Amino acid sequence: MKTTKLKLALVAAAVISSTSAFATETTSEQSLNTHTTGAGFWVGADLGQTLIDNSDLRASNINSHGATGSVSAGYDFNKNVGLFASYDYVDALGTKENIDLGTVGAKINFHLTEKVDLSTSVGAVLIEGGDHTGMVGFGLAYNITPSIQTGIGYNYYQDLHLDAENSTDAHKIYWGMSYKFGQPDVQPIVKTVTTVREIPVVDETAVLTRNQYTMTFASGKAVIDEIGAIYLTELVNNMNKYPDLKVLVSARTDSTGNDKINELVSRKRAQSVETYLIMAGIDSSRITTESLANTKPLSTHSGRSSALERSVVISLSK
Repeated sequence: MKTTKLKLALVAAAVISSTSAFATETTSEQSLNTHTTGAGFWVGADLGQTLIDNSDLRASNINSHGATGSVSAGYDFNKNVGLFASYDYVDALGTKENIDLGTVGAKINFHLTEKVDLSTSVGAVLIEGGDHTGMVGFGLAYNITPSIQTGIGYNYYQDLHLDAENSTDAHKIYWGMSYKFGQPDVQPIVKTVTTVREIPVVDETAVLTRNQYTMTFASGKAVIDEIGAIYLTELVNNMNKYPDLKVLVSARTDSTGNDKINELVSRKRAQSVETYLIMAGIDSSRITTESLANTKPLSTHSGRSSALERSVVISLSK
């Protein structure tokens, strides 16, 4: 049994190591476009324990838990929905020396933060010998890079048949890693061009060289990137120099999400900019925000996932 467990651990470790090796893959234009939607193929492996309640079984010498190893692959249609297939090897569980399980199913991801995902999955399970059952699972994952993910999870198998007379529910707990193909190593930064003209501000000798700032955001995100921070630093300096200046923060989204999600993302983008300015010492009475979502696009020619529309426009006035 110890030899079998050792072989199982070595196989899973080899799969995890081979997927990690792709982390240095060169980012291409195609991979940047893929990352925008989150679509792509992935592979993974995990190690854990499968547990059963042996009080349900009519046999002696019952093993209530067994070491488990799994390899899996799948395709994500976008950042939230995908399909998967997996093979599980369970060592010495119940009345059996080992059990082989094959699963196909669907997976839904919920992005809690930029780095942390919560997932749920359902699937149909084929058991060695021709029996079948169903499963439901939950996972919590951390994104090391856009390509590499590690996490923990729990799977529930209903009425797992061990032999002709014995069946019971099973519970799998595990740790694993996965690799998604075609993802960039870093989030792409989209630069935009803003209109610059001189307007008089505060006194007769001083002029402000910019009356508007446009900051873009990654799809579905409200995190201020390096370019946005440079713009806001310049804006704070100008507002400190000209105390009569006020700003209107207009937040937008592209049209890829539904109205409820777009409104939420738009409001968070406006709040991110407002919070940045207040933390930098700007009085809140000088800041007005509006959440436009995708109701008033900046351009009538913008595409469905236009980077221009995933933006916050900051307009200056006296």
